[in-house]
Amino acid sequence: MSGIDMGLFLTAIGLIPLYVGLVPLYLDLLSRRKVDFYLLRYQYFNDADAEKFFDRIRTYHPNKAIERCSVFYNDTRLVWDYEPLPNDQKFIEKMTLADVRLPSNVLRKVKPKDGIVVVKDGKRIIRKMNFLDIPFVNEQIAQEQMKRYREKD
Repeated sequence: MSGIDMGLFLTAIGLIPLYVGLVPLYLDLLSRRKVDFYLLRYQYFNDADAEKFFDRIRTYHPNKAIERCSVFYNDTRLVWDYEPLPNDQKFIEKMTLADVRLPSNVLRKVKPKDGIVVVKDGKRIIRKMNFLDIPFVNEQIAQEQMKRYREKD
């Protein structure tokens, strides 16, 4: 090897630890950007009208705040529950919960097995799931979760 080739070779060998150190830092940065949370679904029966019931989808315990959260069911924007005015986007604090209503007329248009639920933060998709893949919980459990959440405030 000539002197120039040997210098280039040693420089390349010297940069290997730099690259090895940067890869974990980059992967850590990517994982911090990801919002992780649970999606749950449950049914809520309206006492006033036994014919009407709502499926609800709950975003539960995000690891960081979701600033402009919106939920869609096959391109139909869902309405936030417990909101005095209709709102298409909602701020969800870290480690809290929020529900959206999925009216029965929306479910009748598309078979539940074909339904796709998309959760967005602004325009960025942060979760996309088949409706039937979302874990189903008992209404009592869902109401107890909400009660504990409201007692914290």
